[in-house]
Amino acid sequence: MDARGYRQWQNVDRYVKKGSKALYIIVPYFKVIQDDMEERKYTLTGFGVKAVFRVEDTQGSYLEYENIQLPDVPLLERAEEWGISIVRN
Repeated sequence: MDARGYRQWQNVDRYVKKGSKALYIIVPYFKVIQDDMEERKYTLTGFGVKAVFRVEDTQGSYLEYENIQLPDVPLLERAEEWGISIVRN
């Protein structure tokens, strides 16, 4: 399912239909730490809630789907530490 925030839909020329209900998802918050060797590291600082809308709840420009590269963050390792299984499609 494709679900994005209100502004994310606007960035791809799609708009949320009037009366659509949002879904709420848990999102991680990361802090970027720059060490002495100029290497970026990420630290998980917590979680929050974000409202998103399904693609079915939007109208506008056609979407061309492509494989999106996710940033290299320690989210998968943290999930495994907590005993949460992750399934990738």
